[in-house]
Amino acid sequence: MCFSTLFIKEPRDWSNITNALKALTKNRASDVRYVGDVENLSEEKSIVDVVVRQLTGDADYALEIYWKGMMTLADDAVGMYLANALGAAVIIWDDSPSPYSWLRLSPNGIIENIDLDIEQLDEHSIVSYKIA
Repeated sequence: MCFSTLFIKEPRDWSNITNALKALTKNRASDVRYVGDVENLSEEKSIVDVVVRQLTGDADYALEIYWKGMMTLADDAVGMYLANALGAAVIIWDDSPSPYSWLRLSPNGIIENIDLDIEQLDEHSIVSYKIA
């Protein structure tokens, strides 16, 4: 199952994320469900499930978006679309073999390579990074 992972700050309105995800599927998604664990994913193929995990530091939430075959865009395109919808930067993995190498995408189109502190994230759910 294909999914995208990204980190965000607290959104002003979660409906902005819901509407953006539906738009990204070209409205093939009948619903977007926010769940707390992968064990709660829906079997329904027309529903986009989003596993939400609370974080601290430079991001408030980790989102794992389960597309169920409805998404063909790369994660950077998804991330930029969501950054624009939220009006705030999002952090996505950059597909490199290094677990530390991520991208910070700003709604103004700026893309920054960042080094994520994986130990802080794994051990304490703290998002911390420095510009690479």
